[in-house]
Amino acid sequence: MNKEDVWKKVYRYCKNPSSTNHTLKTVQKDDSTWTISTSETALFLLQKFFPDKYNDNHSSIHRQYQQLCSTNNDFPITRKEVDFAVNIEKDNKSPGSDAISAAIIKQIHHMYPSLLLVLFNKCLSFGVFPNCWKKAVVKLIPKNDGNTYKTYRPISLLSVMGKILEGVIARRLQHFLVTNHFLSSRQFGFLPQKSAELALNSIVSKINDLYDCNNFGFVVSLDISGAFDAARYDIILGSLRRFSVPPNIYAIIVDYFCDRLVELPLMDHTSSKIATGGTPQGGKISPLLWNVLLDDLLKLSLPTGCFLQAYADDCLLICEHRDIEICATLTNNVLAMISDWGTYNDLVFNPVKTKCMLVTKRRKFNLPQIIMNGHLLSLVSSMKILGLVIDSKLTWNGHIDFVESKALKIYNFIKRKFGSRWGLSYDVLRTVYLQAIEPMILYACPVWRSVLCNVTKRNRLLSLQRRFAIGMIRAYRTVSLEASLVIANIVPIDLKIQYWSEVFDAKNYPSLMFGSYQLPLNYADTIHPALITSFDVHGIDDGNMEFCCASHNYYIFTDGSKIDGLVGASFVAFYRNDCRPVAVQSFRLADQCTVFQAEILAIKKAFEWIVANNIVDVQIISDSKSAIQSICKIYSYNRIVQEIFRTIAGYCNHLCLAWTRSHSGNYGNDLADFYAKKATLLPIIDYDQPSFTNVYRNFQSNMYGNWQQSWDVAMNGRITKMFFPTIQSRLKSKLQPNFVVTQFVSNHGKFGEYLSRFGQNNSSCSFCLSSMQSSLHLLLECPAFNLERSRFMINAKFNNVDVSAWLQDEALPLFLVYINFIYSSLIMQ
Repeated sequence: MNKEDVWKKVYRYCKNPSSTNHTLKTVQKDDSTWTISTSETALFLLQKFFPDKYNDNHSSIHRQYQQLCSTNNDFPITRKEVDFAVNIEKDNKSPGSDAISAAIIKQIHHMYPSLLLVLFNKCLSFGVFPNCWKKAVVKLIPKNDGNTYKTYRPISLLSVMGKILEGVIARRLQHFLVTNHFLSSRQFGFLPQKSAELALNSIVSKINDLYDCNNFGFVVSLDISGAFDAARYDIILGSLRRFSVPPNIYAIIVDYFCDRLVELPLMDHTSSKIATGGTPQGGKISPLLWNVLLDDLLKLSLPTGCFLQAYADDCLLICEHRDIEICATLTNNVLAMISDWGTYNDLVFNPVKTKCMLVTKRRKFNLPQIIMNGHLLSLVSSMKILGLVIDSKLTWNGHIDFVESKALKIYNFIKRKFGSRWGLSYDVLRTVYLQAIEPMILYACPVWRSVLCNVTKRNRLLSLQRRFAIGMIRAYRTVSLEASLVIANIVPIDLKIQYWSEVFDAKNYPSLMFGSYQLPLNYADTIHPALITSFDVHGIDDGNMEFCCASHNYYIFTDGSKIDGLVGASFVAFYRNDCRPVAVQSFRLADQCTVFQAEILAIKKAFEWIVANNIVDVQIISDSKSAIQSICKIYSYNRIVQEIFRTIAGYCNHLCLAWTRSHSGNYGNDLADFYAKKATLLPIIDYDQPSFTNVYRNFQSNMYGNWQQSWDVAMNGRITKMFFPTIQSRLKSKLQPNFVVTQFVSNHGKFGEYLSRFGQNNSSCSFCLSSMQSSLHLLLECPAFNLERSRFMINAKFNNVDVSAWLQDEALPLFLVYINFIYSSLIMQ
């Protein structure tokens, strides 16, 4: 087994998925009776998962809106939008009832690139979402063991063609809503540049502010029964009308809601019904439509001291006041407002699953009652919000317990798959740790970074990490934390928490940074995707830049260069086959900028020159694939790319991009390279926004520097330090530890010096009886291995006994042979 198939075998096994051979025959109904047949079970489940909803869905309302709406129709769908929507579909996803997979559609789109474009534009212009794409095949995913409908999650398998069109319409609607600032900023789910981490940070910041003011606060986690399945179509459409959504987008969403058929195949029977409510789970536009529905709730006029936010359907209320009775009254009043809003919108807030937590520094108070819908809410000392366990004192003990429990569960599964000399390799175990375990531990770590100030909590996390390190390097349990992490080549978890916290702050609070960096452009400021001028790209796949069939009047070569820390960019323009350039422009960038920035800036300046001089029929040629590919991403947040889109918006003449191999004898490319290098010496800097990758690089450098400092002062791992005196030496080494290697590098193994600590052997060398038998003695001094040692030193071309060089480059395979010979001699005694 290797790194490539680890996810198919080990990772899925460790995640312990629900049983796939679960057979559903009968379920318990609400009146405690049971369904008696497959057809009754299927119909009951369909009715529960897709309940009938009243919809004030009069066609006259929609026609009147489309006639009187002040907003113009949205632009026709473009080729780039269709290309993007098709390419992001995953080939391994289950298709809908038509059995047409994403792989088939990609092949068809490649052969007939205008087919889907014409079809989708007809759908948009007529306001029609084809019925054959609305049909959903429902699959039931068991949540847990149980006999009621609540133990299953319905997943709708939709037509891939329908999902592609949904995706195009969803991105159009999203761009309209976000760029016009219609949606509440307190919705953190399913929106660009929003995340659960930001939502959690907002919650914890509010709680910390509450502590600082020494107030009382109630944190209420609200549960909406059914949520996505309970959404009413007419209420969503009413919200879209208030937002003045373009009429053609509105019309296709209206038709999207009409005549939606859901089928539930169960054993030998298939039941079906028309869905009159709910946004299908699995639909591309469903999350956005849910956000539209919930937006009114987030915009309720709340009393002072009350705050409401949401991540999709996970809503959270915080009410604070200096007086606990007033705080409780505020909370009860706001909960009543929320409940009334739910009643009006046909959504039910479940008081049984709604949790309430009192937050305060004070110790003396009378605990009031918090009531919702006539039910007394249970007061808890901690609650899990978006996967993070938040306790009333922000001690984070509960979250550490939760993370530790999850990680150890996976560790115990993995432990069955390897031993000291068999099973999963170091490479596989390290991959599982880095890609599964570490992200689970680090989830939302900027929010709970304060645990690093507590030695006990930090040590708990490091102890958890040490278990995985010991396992992957097959070490004895006595190997220290410091040595095991260095040998395993994994960064201490506390330094990783600090690193990601610094990155989070730099992204979200740039004012705290020293200096200015090129941050991603705010999504609300991006250009409409339909306004992006379409252009062909040649040479990326086949290297043939002459493939373009059009004739070109101008050829523009661009290049970027970085020499001795100085960065420059340039472009040269040629008229047809003329050898003399008609235009040459050079630009200097800040020294911290990257070559990628220089390459893309040169292309941007070329575009500006084309538009300013009204140049027609142009081919821009670059030797940077990454720059060309970045420009091809119509939903890019790169500031320079977005500036390019705005520069060429409305450009109607032929324009194409081509890639050429650098330093391949192309005269134009070589000339652009010459001027780019010359531009590094220009006195005036034309672009001074270094890439944000420099921030990552600086924080990473600090992280490794801190690891080096802790390694230098560590009292443990004395022998390991001789093999890896610096962290960089371990990072550069290609050593893959195993049971034998780890014993020699750590000095914890079948050596007399080590075994004598446990009374199992004397400490003298069993070969020469003249010294302490340690790993270094056997490697460097024991006369029994003089011949092998000399052979190793000669073959590795070493003149000294610096063991730190033995684990590097070409010497490593020879070293492994050497220590395996010594170990074989050891175990034979």
